[in-house]
Amino acid sequence: MKEKGKHHAQRKRLYTNRAFGGDCNYSIVDGNIDAGTPTGEETSADGNLPGESAPMDTYLVDDHHRQGRLFSLGGESQTSEGRWPVVMRTEYRDLDMRLCPMATKPLSEGARNPFAAWGIFQDDSYGSYGFNEWLCNRTTGSNASNYYRHVNIRPADRIPLFLDCFWYDVWPFHINEPPLYDGATENLAGSNEMRRVCLNRHSAAVNGAFLDWSVRKIGLKELWTLNWHHNFDIHGPWTIAGDVQSSDWPEWMRSFKDY
Repeated sequence: MKEKGKHHAQRKRLYTNRAFGGDCNYSIVDGNIDAGTPTGEETSADGNLPGESAPMDTYLVDDHHRQGRLFSLGGESQTSEGRWPVVMRTEYRDLDMRLCPMATKPLSEGARNPFAAWGIFQDDSYGSYGFNEWLCNRTTGSNASNYYRHVNIRPADRIPLFLDCFWYDVWPFHINEPPLYDGATENLAGSNEMRRVCLNRHSAAVNGAFLDWSVRKIGLKELWTLNWHHNFDIHGPWTIAGDVQSSDWPEWMRSFKDY
């Protein structure tokens, strides 16, 4: 991973035996934090994600039987105690770690997507990164087989962990359609959730952290080729392999690189 811009020195910590949810305990490795750039200026390829990918965005659950499994982190609620900004609050020092430097102003204060942070919620939390909920340890529901439920999986460098997002979490499907216009994020709860992360924040790309702890830019059309969940079709209808045509994309995306 290249370091562009100003970063604090990398520091790593291991947190263990923090009780969370019955008998569940979790461990977190803390990485470096990007100091960021002023709002409105393009930032490094990483933004705050080098730090995000460890202390506040990822935790490994040890339920004393299945070490390395991930616990549920949230949903559509603004008050759920399972949301990652709440669960991880004691493990990160700087609230700005929750923010992409290009999206620091919340929707509730008049910001507009793709450069808006989610929130401010009832507990005063806000941010502009979202967690891939398919990594959680869930065993019920119509899509239960999609959940990874473990971190020891491959290809880790193709499994998104956290990335630019207009909500704090996301459940993408390969059939999700792209936004009709840049920043179209209306009425997405439970449907077309790929639009939550298909945001033109970084020149036809978003920044993402992956399960192998790498951080890089992700082309907007590339989003449909990543291994979001166990059954995600990486050769689906919005990929070159799935015979997508330039004319299939909304006009604002047609000039972007194909994948």
